[in-house]
Amino acid sequence: MINQMDELTTNSKILEIGCGTGEISNYIAKNTKANVTGIDVCDPFINIAKEEFKHQNLNFLKKDFLEFNVMADSKYDYIIGNGILHHLYFNLEYSLESIYKMLKENGKIIFMEPNIYNPYCFLIFNYLRNWANLDPEEK
Repeated sequence: MINQMDELTTNSKILEIGCGTGEISNYIAKNTKANVTGIDVCDPFINIAKEEFKHQNLNFLKKDFLEFNVMADSKYDYIIGNGILHHLYFNLEYSLESIYKMLKENGKIIFMEPNIYNPYCFLIFNYLRNWANLDPEEK
């Protein structure tokens, strides 16, 4: 994912939707000068991210993306997500419109969606979601 992000500077802003325990946000913040914000609805995940990863250019917030309009005045160079679009299925059009509004001019959206038949993905979607008591109701 980071290979898709050209020339990140201290003025660059990145939003990761559904950051989980923060590994991707941390990697980007650690290896670039960009300002990175990770959001997730899961308390245990956000708490782990805040405890594990501390960089001046990295911030984690417990937020539901569908209610993230409070910060809609923020504009991002990149909005990224890993395995979250299927959670937005019932509100996909609204979600994509919101994401677009939060992009700077010439900003980019990068999402990766897993193949549920992959054993690694099966583990993530079953074991870790149960551990975190994460079974959000779709709105």
